[in-house]
Amino acid sequence: MNRLPITIRLPRAAMAAVAALGLAAALTCGALLRGSAVAAQEKAAAKSDATAIVIDLDDIERLRALTPLKLQPEQIDKLIAALTTAQTDYEAKVNALGTTIFASSAAEVRDVKKQALSGTAIPSAFDEKMRKLQADFLKQRDDLNTANIKAVAAACKAVLTDKQVATATKLERDQWNKDHSDAKGATDSQLYNLYCVDLFISSPRSIPLLKEMRAAAK
Repeated sequence: MNRLPITIRLPRAAMAAVAALGLAAALTCGALLRGSAVAAQEKAAAKSDATAIVIDLDDIERLRALTPLKLQPEQIDKLIAALTTAQTDYEAKVNALGTTIFASSAAEVRDVKKQALSGTAIPSAFDEKMRKLQADFLKQRDDLNTANIKAVAAACKAVLTDKQVATATKLERDQWNKDHSDAKGATDSQLYNLYCVDLFISSPRSIPLLKEMRAAAK
């Protein structure tokens, strides 16, 4: 399961955190990249042959890890439905969290921006307040990320056969051992979760690629 440098994967440091925790506490390029990012990629692809090629090459790398599962058309349909539901739920919770934490500071942020545009120095007290709010947001978002991984991993396992789960786990173990030759081995459960993060959560192309696979299976 060789990876091209352009492949959109979680940084291996983040992957190590996933395996160490069993469920990731932090996704560095997780589901927040989806939705609008997918639209942005597709618009860019229409304008740039180079961008389209990069996206296609990334898809090919992901297919190296998906095609060995030998997904049936009905399984692909179920995965698309489950991932769409999980994505919608996750994004709604993240948006609600952001509103809860930052909404009360909206007027202050606008005032500081207006003053900054006129050349006024940004108050250090404002910076400190925003840092604390951001830290609080990121900490609570980590909890949402962990819950999202649990939900996606469980939803995918409900669709996949035991053999497919074993195949996914082996693919991820091979990559893990390649990247962590001196590290302690991760458990099958941790590696299966990591496979779900890598293939079904971290990329904005996860659902679109499954839809392309479904169209090709007709």
